[in-house]
Amino acid sequence: MPVALGNSLREAIRSARSGGRTVLYRKGKPAFAIVPAEDAEYMQKLEDELDNRLADEALAEDSEGVPIEILFQRYGIERE
Repeated sequence: MPVALGNSLREAIRSARSGGRTVLYRKGKPAFAIVPAEDAEYMQKLEDELDNRLADEALAEDSEGVPIEILFQRYGIERE
């Protein structure tokens, strides 16, 4: 249920409590959403699973990796 940022936050919270999702817009573009906690927890679980799968794939690659000094140099990090 789209609402403008100036509209009642109470209505968006009431909607989330009953399972609804409310997208709040700023300058005509989606800014953020108010969703039920179960939705947020599910999204976090999916993100964690994806991160773990990508990490497992990276670890399984037959690669020597990149020396830490190269990464420091590439990203402008100075060693103490």
